[in-house]
Amino acid sequence: MAGQRSEENGAIGSLQAAAGMRGWSRLADRYYWRQSVFAASWPGLDFDAVEPHHAAGAPLGGAVAIVRPRERATPYGGGSGGEAGGGAGGGAHGGARVEVRASTGALIASLPWARARPIGLGWLEGERLAILSDDGSVRVLSVRLALLRELQLPDKLVAEGLGACVVLPAGVLVVTGRHRLHYVPCLAASAAGPPGARAAAGAAARPALERPVLREALAFALADPRLEGPPRALAALDAPAAAACAPAGAPSGAACVRVLVATRSGALLSVTEQGVTDELVSGGPFCALALAPNGRLLAAISDGGALFVWSMADFSRPPLTACRVAPPAARAAGGAADGPFRSSALRQLVWCGSDAIVISWAPGAAGGGAALTLVGPGGEAVRLPRRRAARPGGAAGVAGAGGYGEDGGGDGDGGDVGDGDGDDDGVGGVLCVCEPDGARLLSARTCELLSAVGGVTVAALGSAGTSAVGGGARGGTPSASSSAAHALLRASEALRAGDGLRADELVRALGGALGEAVAACALAAREASSECVQLALLRAAALGRAAMDGRALAQRASSGVGGTGAHGAVCPDGAAAGADDGAEASVRHLRLLRAARAPDAGLALSGAQLRELGVDGLLNRLLARGCHFLAARACALAGRPHGPVLEHWACARIALAAAPVADAAGAAGARASDDEVLASVLPRLQADDAPAVSFAAVAHAAHAHGRRALAARILQHEPRASQQVPLLLEMSLYAPALARAAASHEPDLVHLAILSARHALGADEFAALLGAQPTACALYAAYCASQDRPALRALHVQMGRPLDAARCALRDAYLCATLEERMRALAAAQQTLLALDRSQPLTLGGGIGIGIGGGGGVGGGGGGSAGAHLAREASEALALLRSQIDLELATDGVSPPDGALERSPYRMAASGSGAPGASARVFVRGVGAPPDPGPFRFIDTCLSHTLHNCFLFAQARRAAKLRAEFKVPDKRFWHIRLTALAHCRDWEAIDELARERKSPVGYGPFIDACLEMGEAAEGRKYVPRLGTPREKATYLVRLGCAAEAREVAVIAKDAELLESIARKELR
Repeated sequence: MAGQRSEENGAIGSLQAAAGMRGWSRLADRYYWRQSVFAASWPGLDFDAVEPHHAAGAPLGGAVAIVRPRERATPYGGGSGGEAGGGAGGGAHGGARVEVRASTGALIASLPWARARPIGLGWLEGERLAILSDDGSVRVLSVRLALLRELQLPDKLVAEGLGACVVLPAGVLVVTGRHRLHYVPCLAASAAGPPGARAAAGAAARPALERPVLREALAFALADPRLEGPPRALAALDAPAAAACAPAGAPSGAACVRVLVATRSGALLSVTEQGVTDELVSGGPFCALALAPNGRLLAAISDGGALFVWSMADFSRPPLTACRVAPPAARAAGGAADGPFRSSALRQLVWCGSDAIVISWAPGAAGGGAALTLVGPGGEAVRLPRRRAARPGGAAGVAGAGGYGEDGGGDGDGGDVGDGDGDDDGVGGVLCVCEPDGARLLSARTCELLSAVGGVTVAALGSAGTSAVGGGARGGTPSASSSAAHALLRASEALRAGDGLRADELVRALGGALGEAVAACALAAREASSECVQLALLRAAALGRAAMDGRALAQRASSGVGGTGAHGAVCPDGAAAGADDGAEASVRHLRLLRAARAPDAGLALSGAQLRELGVDGLLNRLLARGCHFLAARACALAGRPHGPVLEHWACARIALAAAPVADAAGAAGARASDDEVLASVLPRLQADDAPAVSFAAVAHAAHAHGRRALAARILQHEPRASQQVPLLLEMSLYAPALARAAASHEPDLVHLAILSARHALGADEFAALLGAQPTACALYAAYCASQDRPALRALHVQMGRPLDAARCALRDAYLCATLEERMRALAAAQQTLLALDRSQPLTLGGGIGIGIGGGGGVGGGGGGSAGAHLAREASEALALLRSQIDLELATDGVSPPDGALERSPYRMAASGSGAPGASARVFVRGVGAPPDPGPFRFIDTCLSHTLHNCFLFAQARRAAKLRAEFKVPDKRFWHIRLTALAHCRDWEAIDELARERKSPVGYGPFIDACLEMGEAAEGRKYVPRLGTPREKATYLVRLGCAAEAREVAVIAKDAELLESIARKELR
């Protein structure tokens, strides 16, 4: 038993050593640990040789961008490495090279920088690299250094000179040579949002396929701080963080970019678009500023070596932290208070999460080797020398037991943080990257995460002795008796060592705290970096869940009552066995974390960072690095379809196939053929187990790489017409696009295809295209009839239908804005129809030629008699319009008899007529008023109406002329004349008309006209002129002369007529 107990303690001690507990540092009431993530390799790179403003790491375990120059650049204004980067002095250009590497040091992309000298670089939101050059260009690059956007600062700013820059999540803050501040947004509005908000299926997940156009940047000027010299240091907040940290009572407009400027005079200024505020803090001048990841705290180091931490919400309060710091060499000389402090000894000031600060010292200031200082909330500080490099081959480069405790000879010491004796690898410097939950420490051979130890981790791992943590003077971790999670871990290790009784004893002793112990072990497993620690904690959680299930089954067997848990068991305390204790979620989380930390991906993520990044953000980063297998595995672990991954893989495969294949001698050869690419891509996309994939997106990638034929073949497999048609139009494949749109029966798509083809093709090609699609042709004709009449006419011409084109010309003539245009249009239509009738080549308005064949039907475009008939109609319409214009002018100022227009049968068409106003006369004379039938008497009326109005306005001679010109039949002319005279109540003229000669219409209409006007006495004059007795009797009855009607019937001896008269009288 004693031997098994010893094995148990040894196993716990090994776990504590693997977790680096001897290297835990206690500051105030918190522990901090350094977890090795990768055994890195940065060939030929010394971080000490790279200026801080020429190296930047993307947050959340992202890539590291470095400018590797031939010559070193001097920092702006002689600063020490605050956030203000760049400088006006000599720098790297000409032979500079921009590299993007993973945290393992693996090269992701490299770009020779033959442009102007880079002033500074940094990472925008979504892992996009922004580089500002001294020629005023701001280039936004992907993680593979593909150009996403290129902006050019205004010439005015470039002429002032560019001194420094700070890259924010959505833009770049630029300091000019006149010490003015300007903010340049670099991301489109659609790209804004948290890293995990954009799905992997979006456009952000696909590589850039088209070269962006150079655009002039929008530079927003902040208030002038009136600096006498370059700022010593800068720190900036973007708009959302500035709004969250705005002081109480700040105006609503203060939610803009907020910049903290350390001046040479010692002041600390807060600059926004609204103004400049002196925060009135003491202790300056400051040589370095750093903002916490949450934007709520500001750290500053003065030239005297004092470290201050203020709340961004209120600088009037005393600093939250105020202490002296000094490089290790100065400490060795006489302590922090006595040793000298030089700003040049400071290399980086970086936050470790939001409650501690990491200070990186230059090599000379560190006593022969670069070192770090960790400062806690209370001002306590501890030195963090560089770790010894992780041994190659340990856990495949992923954090494991080989990263800690096994490199020092098997003593379980994970590398002492406090003493640092003999643990410096002596190669290069250290690059510190601020993370939301800690700091990433990159050196030539290691990649580590420095963060606070969670409470559950402390409780679960327990203490191997107070001397193991912080040297014994700072207290220890909770004891085994006070931690249920630690007791469960001991039980698991005892069971693994073969001591089942001891394990059962420990589990039974937990009692009702067993569920809390399981949840604590599962949560602690997420925070651990060592693989053996993760497995041990998960084994403990699994043991606890098994014990809970066993208790539930025992109680169920004895009582048969209780709540059923997730595994069909019942817990003694009423809690369901297998409830949400986090064990399964922890397993999935750790598997995702292992996928992210794979050497191919090189994402140095912690568990908290992975939760903040989200699955979408992780997929985006894996796809951007070309890790499609890992991305598919992450989709499977997260329970998501891997369609977006498959789509991205296909796009990348096509991009790779677009590049020439090099032969054995290194010479460029032929590209992969379309058949070869399809053979490698389509089987994967069309597999039975393959999820839904957008073939249009894959085809777009092929088209962007100059493989239009390949894109068309891929697009044939896209089932959605809404995705097919736009891309076919983009590829100038108008016939397939129109055919696919017509087959989809979607009018919007058909209109899109038609209008795109009309703008791109010639008239003949467009007509031929429509001729092959009758449905689309009919839809286009309907569109043109209501929206574009000239286009409809041109369509008929190009499709060989001249008669339809001539009809359109006639209709369009009446839509002209002025009478002159209408007359010209009618004359042109007349000539067109005459030429059509003669089967000669003709020209419609605008110089459109028509070749007429040998006649034919109307549908086939032939003219014949139909053309001659329309030509006559056009000629008559033109002649009538000229006559109407003359009549308008002749009757200007003439009024008809009272009530004549109201009684006219054409009164609806002539509504509003009367004495024409000045606008009507101006229009008639051709000055150009728009057509309006209201004020006119003759224009826009038919021939009958025109003749009728001629008699109303005493233009009988012109009426006779029109009768002769247009060959109006006598009966029609007499009816019009009689009706008009009756409306004028000109009974004498009507009597003269009746005596003029024998009426061709008879005399019944005379009586009808009199009756219509209520003049029965006038009507009786014409009864004797009626032809038959029956007609006379009928009209006499209508005139109220029934007795005379009977006399006529008696004289005619017509009994039937008498009966008819009697019936009418009875009615």
